[in-house]
Amino acid sequence: MAEKQGKPQFKSGVGRWAGTAEVYDGGGEFLGHALDRRNVEKISENQIRINLSFMGPLMLSGHYIIETHENHRLYRGPANVGYAEALSEGLVEAHNYWSHWGLSQRFFLFVSPEKDMQMSLALLSRGEQLQYVVVGEYYRLPDD
Repeated sequence: MAEKQGKPQFKSGVGRWAGTAEVYDGGGEFLGHALDRRNVEKISENQIRINLSFMGPLMLSGHYIIETHENHRLYRGPANVGYAEALSEGLVEAHNYWSHWGLSQRFFLFVSPEKDMQMSLALLSRGEQLQYVVVGEYYRLPDD
């Protein structure tokens, strides 16, 4: 789901993704694995819809819209609202809020050069207190 500076590059992220995540509490204790499924659909030239299902120590299903502008992205809810920018080709940093959990997120996403694998690091906090750390690895699923 990475983009080149100034041009939306949604085509590379559109499709079905599946992955696993390791979930840790704010003190670093391992809480368990989670299954993460995402379906990414292009809805306009500069918007995609993410339908997600996250099942593990934390659970959530829902959707959100990502809207790309020249040098940033807006996460438009309802599951996730926030702001992101590309730090370099294939590396995105975001600051989001997940209302279902009542947690703020600092998020880093790395997209492989082949664009078929993604790795992420999410730091989920309530106020200034770190609640969870989620480390994920995701793969594009073949088209049906």
